[in-house]
Amino acid sequence: MVRKLAAVVGGLVLLLASACMKEKPEETSLKKTIKVMFSSESDFNQKYGQYFAAEYPNIEIEVIPMGLVTSEQKWQLIQQQKPDVFFTYMNEFEFLVKNNALVSLEPFLKENSFDLGSLHPGLISALRERGGGQLFALPLTFNSIALIYNKQLFDRYKLEYPRDGMTWTEVMSLAKKFPTDGPEESRVYGLSVGSSYSDNLVELIRYIGQTKGLAYWNAEGDQVTLNTEAWRRIYFEAVELFRSGAIKRTQLSAGVQSANENEFAKGNTAMTLDSYYSVATGLLQASGRAPDQQIKWGIAASPVSDKDGETGIYFASDELTVISAESAQTKEAWAFVQYVNSEEYARIKNQLLPIPPLLARTGSMREFDGNQLDKFAQFKPNSLNYVASDPLKNAFYNVFEKIASGKLDEVLAGKLTVEEAVEQLQVLGQEELMKVRSAAAEKK
Repeated sequence: MVRKLAAVVGGLVLLLASACMKEKPEETSLKKTIKVMFSSESDFNQKYGQYFAAEYPNIEIEVIPMGLVTSEQKWQLIQQQKPDVFFTYMNEFEFLVKNNALVSLEPFLKENSFDLGSLHPGLISALRERGGGQLFALPLTFNSIALIYNKQLFDRYKLEYPRDGMTWTEVMSLAKKFPTDGPEESRVYGLSVGSSYSDNLVELIRYIGQTKGLAYWNAEGDQVTLNTEAWRRIYFEAVELFRSGAIKRTQLSAGVQSANENEFAKGNTAMTLDSYYSVATGLLQASGRAPDQQIKWGIAASPVSDKDGETGIYFASDELTVISAESAQTKEAWAFVQYVNSEEYARIKNQLLPIPPLLARTGSMREFDGNQLDKFAQFKPNSLNYVASDPLKNAFYNVFEKIASGKLDEVLAGKLTVEEAVEQLQVLGQEELMKVRSAAAEKK
């Protein structure tokens, strides 16, 4: 097995070394060194370093290992270590642009006739918008939420498979068509939502709100905006779905989701609204434990925005490549950025992982388990996803989720009506927002 893997890697390197790339800069005999910040040197070399070295032998890379860090810690490392290139994601990107931490890629794109046409247009548009009209990053991959369904359960109960473009009402109505009786260990659920370590009732409410363009706060970020008819209707519909028994309640808990905790991966759930990588990982782990009980599954596009019919629950790039404004080697830094975002490297990236990545170069995506992955690429980014780009709002949501979870428990127990719960969440949420704003002001 090791020999086979070595042969595959060697073959990929040879393939890359022989590829002719339009964007490749003029080579010289003088070696240059660029600094790239990544989680670890070994991970970087496995994913990028060895392939880039085969294509650009005159550019050496010094890896700055950062480990697992928060966005604030990462920003400190960027200022201290001054990498030429680093990887970021949508939740950090706007902060980096506002702090003039990035080099505009526009001159490099024009000079090298870099092909943006095969990159997801929604991602490029979102990055330009957040870059004030300029492109400061190129997206390697993205993550998205779709409606994934268990074909065997739909066949068993003689129900039609989910289709693209269903409304939230249709999804919830379909979930209620599955039986809700039987012992807990073997009964079927119509729907699951989000990860098993969050409160999925809170998640469902947030998902519906996002596609309807609703936020928990106003544009200024100083006023909670929950006590409205639109939010009350969403809370009521979500609570009714849980009361019907069509969905299993999961509470807030620490830890990492595993296939053992994933109802869909266990085959107990007809549909799930979750991110691609979460579901794919669960399915892969489950098939490894019980290869003779693999789930036959399909994909439908998730419910989309009422306003434009294009904005999904979640769609964002968690792997953006950028050049630091502190870089003195921008030509060499661009060589790395354009290489890892090329068609050639996309073909290689497709073969590196057991779970095919959702590539920003969507035409290069391969199927997974017999399913085409293009359903995950049918959306455009939703600005309401980027809570963490504002530390204040992120801090608020982390606390508010726990408060909302407690109030929803009281609703399900019959201690509060939905109207009373929303009114109380408006007051408690506003109090918490003021605390968070006050704490942020004291830090300045």
